[in-house]
Amino acid sequence: MSLRGVKGRLRSAFKAARAHIQKNYPGVDIKVTSGYRSAAYQRRLRARWDRGDRRGLVYRPALVSRHTEGRAIDVGWVINGRPVPVAGIPLSAWSYLAALMERQGVTWGGRWSPPDLPHFEI
Repeated sequence: MSLRGVKGRLRSAFKAARAHIQKNYPGVDIKVTSGYRSAAYQRRLRARWDRGDRRGLVYRPALVSRHTEGRAIDVGWVINGRPVPVAGIPLSAWSYLAALMERQGVTWGGRWSPPDLPHFEI
């Protein structure tokens, strides 16, 4: 997934956080697993969840989403070249990433109830 269609401030915050992590934690990387989504794609994700097909989805997709505005991304971790599931990343790592992003005015979904750890938005 790319940052195509993602708004500038969020794009910049992600790039800065990624550069920091790559520099300070060799073998650790973050990637965008979901960025801009068209409204039609968002509806298809929701319908897929409702049919019971939850591959790659952590939560039921909302009908109205900041993803459709280019104002949200979901992030995944890669360690030593291998993607790690959300549950395999300690909360302290998510919190560290959140601190990097929040310093730049980005909201972290991990503070919500229920938390959405991979989600960041402006």
